Amino acid sequence: RTQHTLRPSEFSEVSCCQFRLSNVLSGLHAYCPATFDENHFCRVGIMVHSTLVDFRLRLPSGVHNDTGQRSSGLLGDVLIELARGIMQTQTWPVSDTEIPTIVETVAEQQQVEAIRMGPSGEDEDSESPFHSVRSSNVVEAAVVTMMLSDAVSCVRNECLGRLAAARSSLCSFLLDLSKHQRLAQDDLQLLDIRELKLPDNESSVVAGQTANCFTSMDKKLVTSRPGGSDAGGQTNAVVAARKLVEDVSIVSAQVLEVWQLLLRAIPHRLADVTVMLYASWEKTLMQYFSQCFHSRMLPGSELSHPADKEIWLTHARIADGLRESGHCQHPRLHVIEDLSWVVPASIQTVFFEQRYGCTDGTCHQALAAAYRRGAIPRPPGSGMSPSRPLGCNASPRFLSHVAAGNAKRQSVHSFSSGATDQGLYFGMHVVVFVHGFQASSYDMRLIKNSIALLHPQNLYLLSTANENDTEASFEIMGERLAKEVKSFITEWCPGLSAEQCLGRLSFIAHSAGGLIVRSALPLLIDYRWRMYTFISFSSPHLGYMYSASSLINAGLWIAKRLSQSQCLEQLSFTDDPNLSNTFLVRLAEKPGLEYFKQVVLVSSKQDQYVPFESARIEMSETAECDPKFGTVYAKMVQSLLEPVKAEQVIRLDVDFHFPERNLDTMIGRTAHIQFLECHTMLRALVQTHSFLFE
Repeated sequence: RTQHTLRPSEFSEVSCCQFRLSNVLSGLHAYCPATFDENHFCRVGIMVHSTLVDFRLRLPSGVHNDTGQRSSGLLGDVLIELARGIMQTQTWPVSDTEIPTIVETVAEQQQVEAIRMGPSGEDEDSESPFHSVRSSNVVEAAVVTMMLSDAVSCVRNECLGRLAAARSSLCSFLLDLSKHQRLAQDDLQLLDIRELKLPDNESSVVAGQTANCFTSMDKKLVTSRPGGSDAGGQTNAVVAARKLVEDVSIVSAQVLEVWQLLLRAIPHRLADVTVMLYASWEKTLMQYFSQCFHSRMLPGSELSHPADKEIWLTHARIADGLRESGHCQHPRLHVIEDLSWVVPASIQTVFFEQRYGCTDGTCHQALAAAYRRGAIPRPPGSGMSPSRPLGCNASPRFLSHVAAGNAKRQSVHSFSSGATDQGLYFGMHVVVFVHGFQASSYDMRLIKNSIALLHPQNLYLLSTANENDTEASFEIMGERLAKEVKSFITEWCPGLSAEQCLGRLSFIAHSAGGLIVRSALPLLIDYRWRMYTFISFSSPHLGYMYSASSLINAGLWIAKRLSQSQCLEQLSFTDDPNLSNTFLVRLAEKPGLEYFKQVVLVSSKQDQYVPFESARIEMSETAECDPKFGTVYAKMVQSLLEPVKAEQVIRLDVDFHFPERNLDTMIGRTAHIQFLECHTMLRALVQTHSFLFE
């Protein structure tokens, strides 16, 4: 509580998220986080539940208390017109939010005006869950010759069928919730639901048996003749309409009964509901982003010497084909759709992922099978932490349902240290972000925030040790980084308890930051058993020995002359007269990458700032044909990759779409910066490869 009380007028809107809901009337139980813009980067979990609870059939004005012939005729015409609309459309599209204006829907005491939708070509062939499919000529004949009794029966069947389906959907969700009860303990009897009683004892539905019982109930509703129902048997339209309203009210009351049970269950089992719906949302999102990934399993022999020497041309052709075909985008991402996530297929970023089998040429069958399914599998030994919605690992309300010991065990699945390759670890996961040449820690904020939203329990360090001097030698910048990391671990992971010790140590670097990290690794050898993930975004691991851009070579030469930059001298192999004694050659022989469980090399041929093969750490065709420097280049590749297991290496080639061509795109600067600023790319990478940051 503060002394100054804030008034609502003192607040202003700084950021908003827009969502599109689907299948609201068909029953909606979904979770979706709202992620705000990068200037107000935060995430709020949203959970939405909806159902159809009632139909309000409103009589025309002047016929409420008049049962004369005039009123009966007017109301009869309305009922017949209503039934004609139902028969012509056959069904309300389940995947669309529009419904015909034949009724006014009431949900949770709020009246919602429906949106008119006439019959269209795309709806004529859709199959109705309440009516058998009829040919168009049969429907037209039935519409023309429709009698009042048939109209009342048609409207009645439609209303009762949809209410019964809504109740069945609620029962099904409560049944799933009872099966997934893990964290909450209460006395709620979710399965203690009475059978659905339809008017005149036509049929009944048992809670939880939605798959079969709805079909039988549907048939009885559709085949029931007007003479078998009091409502349909009346020749007076007013009496028939009132009886119709009574029948709908009987079923509606039973839907509301189950709906109220759901409303009571959600606060008591909030953790269980959230975890269950979060898993569904995460699965849907993974399927969506997986469309943007073109994955391949390669033999380990191609780790250093690729069979396709111009793989970027192959990737460019595939990316253009995917964008033109629209394969990278579904029309609907989720029942709760964050519109900021939807990107037109024509500008979608496409990823090409390459993983490798064992060095003897065999591939892991599990990984290969996962790729065939279109999934993005976890590498061997990357941990199997369960899916958790944001905040569940740290929320006191969430942990109040879990025993303390069990809560600790759920957060420590992963690699351990020492002789064993897999097991349990205790402690914090520290993720270090390292910027590149003439950059700052602020440039890494978007990458850090994207990961932190999904893994808020980790500790994150945006390195500032080299912000004021990025032109020093890599040895000096590596020493600064190592000192900064040690100080951070000492302060935040003192080791006073199992939870306060260092559990994992990961590095994410951009451009020259990848070489700064590698220079610091020999100085961090005490933490080698804790090192988990190494990610480099377009880092020149093999320097600029072979650069495809003459503009970059000229700019590099000018920059060295003007700034006297030591790191640029090292990148161009001019820091020592003896090529074998240059810094990058010596750095390649030092240990480092083999300490990590996953080594991810992100590159793009569109980024001319860094040679493509240098960012991927692989032999280039030019080096193989160069008798003077090619042997040194090959020695660097061998020294870097030989100690690393092939199955731990992941190469990601990113193909961006640039609608305009300018100087920045020609020299590769745009693509180089996109690794830091492309929100869509980072979202897709972090969401699909979440195991890298657990």
